[in-house]
Amino acid sequence: MTVLLCTTTSSELSPVVFRGQRVMELWPEFSGLLRKLGGESGGGLLAEPEAHGNGRVDWYGTVGADIPQEDRVKHFHALRAAIEAAADQQGNALSSSEKALLPLLPYIFTIPGEEYIRSGASGPILVGWGHHAVTDKLTRVDITGAVKQPAPSVSAPAPADEAAHTRMAIHPPPLVVEQRPAGAWQAWLVLLVMLAGLALLIWLISHLGGLFASGGCSHPLLLFWVFLLASLTVLAWLVTRLPWRAWSALRRVRKVGASGGILQVILAWNDLNDLDLHVICPDGQRIYFNRREHGGGVLRHDANARRKGALPPTNHPVETVAWVTAPPPGLYTVIVDPFAMHAAPTSHFSVTVCYHGTVLVTRKGSASVNNRIVPVCNFGIPA
Repeated sequence: MTVLLCTTTSSELSPVVFRGQRVMELWPEFSGLLRKLGGESGGGLLAEPEAHGNGRVDWYGTVGADIPQEDRVKHFHALRAAIEAAADQQGNALSSSEKALLPLLPYIFTIPGEEYIRSGASGPILVGWGHHAVTDKLTRVDITGAVKQPAPSVSAPAPADEAAHTRMAIHPPPLVVEQRPAGAWQAWLVLLVMLAGLALLIWLISHLGGLFASGGCSHPLLLFWVFLLASLTVLAWLVTRLPWRAWSALRRVRKVGASGGILQVILAWNDLNDLDLHVICPDGQRIYFNRREHGGGVLRHDANARRKGALPPTNHPVETVAWVTAPPPGLYTVIVDPFAMHAAPTSHFSVTVCYHGTVLVTRKGSASVNNRIVPVCNFGIPA
């Protein structure tokens, strides 16, 4: 039976934060991953946190037989080593979302002291995991995902888990900073030019057939068909390069009356599930349904939410975060969260980023019940 193990406050502990999110918020995902890597002992290693919003956190778990503290510590270190070894060996067998959690393992194993290791039903259980004591220097993670460590003192030895921090470097989603790719009107202009060029080429070849014949060409129509086939191939390639998904998403945004803005991030999918769009700003703050405005960005439309006063669910939902004024420069991260999967266990979605009317990024992805946080892409806004 799950019971309250202890309660901590912000005056005692400070949470480890990565990209604006406290790592303890990923308790369901980490518990499932540790169960896969460490069996029942791994699944029960992390106490379940319940934050009350006032700096107080209650930690719940299943109590086991009390054993000496020294044995608890030894068991924890052995279990941690086994989990990290399993992560190295089973990396290819994990899902993409589970692989994304692996670099954060050193941070969830961070506890303020050995007294936060308790006796659980299947082995040691950590309370206050993913936290530092307020007197400690916090581990900082910069926007590129690199760990910033304070300069070590000459007299102070290196921390025991420094090698783990170095070995398990954090790798954020691939950075996408494109140099103003062609917008919609430019793509259509190129298409029209290609069609006009193709028509002109066909007309010229059809009127110059006699010239080819007089030059000794025994099959003058052969050149016509070669040029026609080559032109159609180039035209088909160009059509496939047009941002059809982005235009479809923009039409949905206009339909719900949420279009416009210097920068716009759009999430679109095609079922009744409730997906949520999260945008992490350059300062690490997050824009999502629970915090709709920050740094000039506003969540304009929240689709398929099952709450009082929400719009009716639709099979063609769209969510968008937009900046009417100039957005802060820096690196942005787009995350999709399958908040409530009412209709199906998996949803396929697309994310579109428009900057100054130009399609900057388009990405496809899928979200499932057991994959709560889906990093989709990063993009940069120049100063």
